[in-house]
Amino acid sequence: MKATVRKRVARIRTTFGQFSFLAALRVLAAEITRKLFDPHQTISYAQTGEDRILITILDRLGSNGNSGFYVDVGSNDPMMCSNTYALYRRGWRGLCVDANEELISKHQNIRKKDICVCAAISNVESELVFTYFNNPLVSSLDPAHVKNWTDWVGVKRTKVVKTRPLSSIFKERDIPSTFDILTIDIEGYDFEALTSFDLDQYRPKIIIIEMHGYDMTGQSPNKIYDYLKDHNYVMVGFAVMNGYFVDAPLRPLLN
Repeated sequence: MKATVRKRVARIRTTFGQFSFLAALRVLAAEITRKLFDPHQTISYAQTGEDRILITILDRLGSNGNSGFYVDVGSNDPMMCSNTYALYRRGWRGLCVDANEELISKHQNIRKKDICVCAAISNVESELVFTYFNNPLVSSLDPAHVKNWTDWVGVKRTKVVKTRPLSSIFKERDIPSTFDILTIDIEGYDFEALTSFDLDQYRPKIIIIEMHGYDMTGQSPNKIYDYLKDHNYVMVGFAVMNGYFVDAPLRPLLN
């Protein structure tokens, strides 16, 4: 009983250390509510369970679940539908990048120990139109993506933005050359983000990336799959719309 109380007190202290005061209260209230209704549930904060899959891969790789470094490109909301919020709750830290300045401001207020950068990412520096949808999860630089979603969701506003590569942000923010997780979800511009830095210079152990139109039978070519294969990454899973890759030397650890 005493050990349980100490653990809960430590959890509360950690939460108030990780978040602003009001955000910490919201987090603790949400956790209490979940446990009251279903004390045995496994919590996922991501859109389609990406965080649970990542944690399973990490466990099988023998990773320390309480610390690590992620790069979250297209981080969107800092809590809801976040691939990295569960890891942040465990004590992880990382770089979070999004083109929506309102979401980055929210991220800075709630996840104050992350590095937060407002930027539109591409492998070419240029000026492009960023479309903000009423549902920020589908906001995008990609004209084809915008065309597909406009009637479904509705456009909130548009803005001309200057794109920049991840390589410049990595250098600017002194990101380690080897880190644990890279997650990319920027609605149609995922390949451009993936190829905006040198995978030989910056080497994530695990990559999760949205792969629109991926054919699981392997009958149709996919440029993201081919690019990662050429750079010695192995696909270890595909779920809903995301591909999961690990650095090839780590693959035997998953057997």
